[in-house]
This record gives sequence, C-alpha cells and structure tokens, in this order.
Amino acid sequence: MKELGLNMTPVGRPAGSMTSIESIALNTLKKGSSFFTTKKDKDITAIATHYKKKVRTERLYTISPLTGKTMKVVKVTILK
Repeated sequence: MKELGLNMTPVGRPAGSMTSIESIALNTLKKGSSFFTTKKDKDITAIATHYKKKVRTERLYTISPLTGKTMKVVKVTILK
C-alpha cells in the first residue's frame, strides 16, 4: 500500500483515524469537560495515554427506575 502512497493500517482504516466515541470525545472536548461511557476505566486511561491526555475516572452505578437493574458507568473528566 505504501507504493501507492496510501497509509493504511492492517484492518483497512486510514492510519490515525479515531474509531470509538471515547477517542473522539478525548480529542474534541476541552479541559474540564466530562462524558460518560460504559467502557472500563483502565481502557479509558489507555486511550487517554495514547492521545497524550490526562483524565480522571469515576465509577458510578445507575439504577433503572422501571426494572431496578443496575449498570456500571464511568464518568471521565479531562484534566489536560
């Protein structure tokens, strides 16, 4: 692919492309902003390190008032 002047990753995406909502949020939101995700906090920290960002994560549990089921959610705050 390099011979053709295309910089592609093995899975066929352009190199450097953001593929997850979390990576897009880390790159577009400003310092002090926060968002919620269902990914594990260690995964978010790894993504943030890749993009040279510093984040604070908080694990939260949400409860559905209709069913009573709980769900784990991570609040991510961008520090740098």
